[in-house]
Amino acid sequence: MKQKNNPKTGVFRVLSGLKTKIFLLICIFLVSVFGILLSNCLMTSQTAFAKIDFLQSAPTQPLL
Repeated sequence: MKQKNNPKTGVFRVLSGLKTKIFLLICIFLVSVFGILLSNCLMTSQTAFAKIDFLQSAPTQPLL
């Protein structure tokens, strides 16, 4: 017996594939936004060098 081609299965297959693609795009977008926000928070709260080192005057030698 031959099975009839059900046109609905192809539509559902396309919609399920489209839903997974949209879901993956949303997940990638959310992860990238979270990463950008996290990197901005880490960069603003911590400095690599202490600010007091930049504010101190440079050592000078007396002129002879």
